[in-house]
Amino acid sequence: MEYFTIDGIPYMDAGTRRTAEGMSTPVRCNFCGGIYDLGTVHVTQRYADCSVWKTPCCGHNADDRGESGWKSFKDYERIRL
Repeated sequence: MEYFTIDGIPYMDAGTRRTAEGMSTPVRCNFCGGIYDLGTVHVTQRYADCSVWKTPCCGHNADDRGESGWKSFKDYERIRL
């Protein structure tokens, strides 16, 4: 679950900010809540509509179809620093 400030900016505590520093594309796993760099994942399968990889935090298979509206549950949420 993502929390927002009164201005609509995603809230990020200091620990999350420290963890995400230096990552090219930080994301939060919606399975376990872990934070990982989407730019460093190893894609295991590619399809016409998505790419699939194992999350480094909990090992679930994740894909990027949630951003296009094909799934009701997104596997990850992007973190804006």
